[in-house]
Amino acid sequence: MKALRERLADVHGHDALDRLADEVVAGSDPYTAADSLLKALNGA
Repeated sequence: MKALRERLADVHGHDALDRLADEVVAGSDPYTAADSLLKALNGA
């Protein structure tokens, strides 16, 4: 989570955040979503 907070400036305008937020609302694990977001931001 710390790494995610440090990268929040990179999230603005990134479509991965919206997609993952929808998945979490639908019942997906938020920690898995956070890991996926970090991977997307890092270009993995």
